[in-house]
Amino acid sequence: MIVDNILNAHRETEDRDGLSRYFDGLHALVQNAKARGLGTVDPTGYEGLVFKSAMAIIASGTPDSPRQALQLVDNARTGAIGEFQGQMLATLIDSLAALPASQHP
Repeated sequence: MIVDNILNAHRETEDRDGLSRYFDGLHALVQNAKARGLGTVDPTGYEGLVFKSAMAIIASGTPDSPRQALQLVDNARTGAIGEFQGQMLATLIDSLAALPASQHP
């Protein structure tokens, strides 16, 4: 999956800052998948796409990453986001948002 490739490349090069260039593209990717009904056709695949996209945003460590990830998840909601991963994402995002910006990962 493309999101995995992006994450792996930035992990190997230790270029977390570079992940922020993908925020708009990740939002568009998820919205396109939603518009094409992926959440209905393949709920598990859609859930994975949303989860991995949000994790890529969070991995950037930018001060805006918790808000961006939460916005992506909120915009992606179709009822297809599984309860477990949805709760896990919400908890992670809330935890990151509560940290001072200087302590974001």
